[in-house]
Amino acid sequence: MNNNIPGIFLVTRPEEKSLDFIRALSSAGVQTRSLPMISIEPIKILSDNEAIEKKFLTLLNCDLVIFISSYAVNILDNFLKILDLGWPNKLKCIAIGSQTAKSVQDKGWSLYNKSIFNDSNHQQTSESLLSLPPLKEVLNKNIIIVRGVGGREFLSDILKKRGANVEYFELYNRISKSYELKELTDSLGIEPEKSEVSAILFASGETLQSFYENIQKYKLFNKVKKIQLIVPSERIRKIALNLGFLYVKCTINASHSAFLDEILSMPNMRKVK
Repeated sequence: MNNNIPGIFLVTRPEEKSLDFIRALSSAGVQTRSLPMISIEPIKILSDNEAIEKKFLTLLNCDLVIFISSYAVNILDNFLKILDLGWPNKLKCIAIGSQTAKSVQDKGWSLYNKSIFNDSNHQQTSESLLSLPPLKEVLNKNIIIVRGVGGREFLSDILKKRGANVEYFELYNRISKSYELKELTDSLGIEPEKSEVSAILFASGETLQSFYENIQKYKLFNKVKKIQLIVPSERIRKIALNLGFLYVKCTINASHSAFLDEILSMPNMRKVK
């Protein structure tokens, strides 16, 4: 495959999530480098089978389950298989993002309104999720949010204000990665013998924060702050600007196609014949 989009783009997603993303970009002619800024580690919940079985029983009395990520779907499914527990067939799920929705569908679990997960036309954030009909009328509803440890409280807070009873299943940790100076400079291309990246792609606030901490550790920020960043939401864009990055573009969501659209909209990004 001939790479025919000028420039090199730095992917910062966790390694297990970056492969499909890089493949999608490469198939469109986009050259990439990969520098995963966080890793995902399932919590050691299986050391207490009784606790997870008790936790799962709350699903039986639940009205709705919200999955924050595809990790949440896959890790919960793995735990249930190990414990030989089945998913309640009538239990409705809502997912943030098209990749998360696809993971739910792949398990055969009931997903609310598949049509809202159009990659090109919909935001995929907690804020946009709250506009969905089943989350507007939640008085006395029992809702479980399946996510990583220490995520945002925004979604839960709003649902509680609307009268819902909200509980968390926190199934994994996000671990910031730490790199040596040469790994950073080689990936960014900020040394004379390397080509500098055209943009850095961030799919979450956690990856952005980890990246910032790494470049601050080696006092690289002044060399990096002028590189274009591409992020999936206005919230993360504001975080980047507050950190001091100068050029931050925002996609409609975190999907592969949304990032590709944003890359192709950059100046001088037409394919080379």
